[in-house]
Amino acid sequence: DSEKWCKDNSHEYTKVHGKPYGEVLELLAQSRGLSFLPKGYDTCPRLVIEAVLLGCEVNINDNVLHATESWFKDLDIEKIEEHLRKQPDRFWNVVENAA
Repeated sequence: DSEKWCKDNSHEYTKVHGKPYGEVLELLAQSRGLSFLPKGYDTCPRLVIEAVLLGCEVNINDNVLHATESWFKDLDIEKIEEHLRKQPDRFWNVVENAA
């Protein structure tokens, strides 16, 4: 779906599937944007988050479930970074309180 969207909208694109992680980050850092249109639910795709943090515009669909969450929906880099930095403490609080 992403490839079709790029073609339909006359965007040049590079497929990143199968590329090494570092190369994907380099491509994102040099790109205008990312099109990620999964056919099934993707609760929190790291690729989309990293693209936004690298300054990319994102074209996503309703299957990117975190897209409507308060920490992500405005695509505010500072808000996203703040949310991500709090996650280790949140994780350990949940673990400690589960016992």
